[in-house]
Amino acid sequence: MSSSQTRGCPPIEISEKSRQCISFSIILLSLLLCQVGLALLALSFYVRPYLQRHHLVTGQKVNSDLFPYGLIAASAATLISSCLAVMSGVSARQRRKTGRRAAVQFGYFYLFIEFATTAYLLAIGIVFILQLDSFQAAYQRGFSRAMWRYMQSQPLKEYLDGVQQDFGCCGALGFSDWFVVDWYPRDLYSTRYRTAAKQRSSLAKKAFLAKDKYPDSSSLIESFSMDSYGTDAHMEKVAKAMDYEFVHGEYTSALLHMKTGVPFAEVPFSCCDPSAPTWCHQMYATYPWYNYEPTRRLSIHAVGCTYKVKAFLSGTVTWLVAILFCTMALKAIVMILYRYVQTSLQTALDAGRHLSPALGYLVPLPALPAAGGAVDSEEKEPLLDSEGDSGTTDGTLDDETADQMDEEDDDTEA
Repeated sequence: MSSSQTRGCPPIEISEKSRQCISFSIILLSLLLCQVGLALLALSFYVRPYLQRHHLVTGQKVNSDLFPYGLIAASAATLISSCLAVMSGVSARQRRKTGRRAAVQFGYFYLFIEFATTAYLLAIGIVFILQLDSFQAAYQRGFSRAMWRYMQSQPLKEYLDGVQQDFGCCGALGFSDWFVVDWYPRDLYSTRYRTAAKQRSSLAKKAFLAKDKYPDSSSLIESFSMDSYGTDAHMEKVAKAMDYEFVHGEYTSALLHMKTGVPFAEVPFSCCDPSAPTWCHQMYATYPWYNYEPTRRLSIHAVGCTYKVKAFLSGTVTWLVAILFCTMALKAIVMILYRYVQTSLQTALDAGRHLSPALGYLVPLPALPAAGGAVDSEEKEPLLDSEGDSGTTDGTLDDETADQMDEEDDDTEA
């Protein structure tokens, strides 16, 4: 025995029966966490195709593989650390000194892996939350710009139609976005909507004449003439105005004027609401017509797809992060429980009575030397008497004596 006694904080005295019960609880919780790891693996395969579907509009600005690969790594770490926890709990339930010494040593390796897994789960959960904001901003920007190539790109057309049908939405921020986006081919637009084309150029001409009076709004409306129809410069001006609308939650005066003053009011068929009481008026979405009052009986979806996809993704990521944090909390509990069992086993082994009650702790403190160099009374009788009311199991003294005799036989044979 050393002349010093190792102490820890916070100390809790744990009996042999309690150590057995705690170890059994660790095994059960770890088996449950193994199932959680498998669930995370299944979720990763569900999330990946969903995010890759939107990669068409988000592009390289969002790493769509971060969520699935992060979940795969989280599930692998959870499974490995949970299996190690089961092994640690089983080894801690052994009654022989040699087995318990091995359990104490193996516990350090397990605790290291468990701590690393818990830290990773916390980090990946925070990254998911931060990445969600980046995805939403990139998605709104990409969706509004994809609308301009609706009739020119078949993959984009299929994607936009699919999203609007699946989520019950229309446009990036609302159905009127289709009125200011040049998604129709120029020749078809000029032929089919002659009046709208003329009024569009007339609107741009009025803005040009009033540019001194309204310098902030006139440039956007001026670019709305048929001469600039479908040009990149016009697209950038309208798209930036829609970006401002998304960020600040309000229209720019020019964009509001365009949305309410342009006679072209048609949306794609995928904006039609199947639950509407009348047939779909996709060509008269904002204007009264026979037996059609848009403000009361709108036959298309009114909410923008950006908000619908944002709400769905936010809910999905919230559930994923909640699962990760709950898993992290359970692992932290398992780690704390095992640490107490491990230190209690070590204290009992150091005292020479490994089946008797012993103190457990989380953090070791420096050893305190006994006063005057005398042997501490607790070193002579380091643990409670097994025959007293100490919480030990029946036959504790006999087991310790038998184990000691086995070790003496092993030394004689050697």
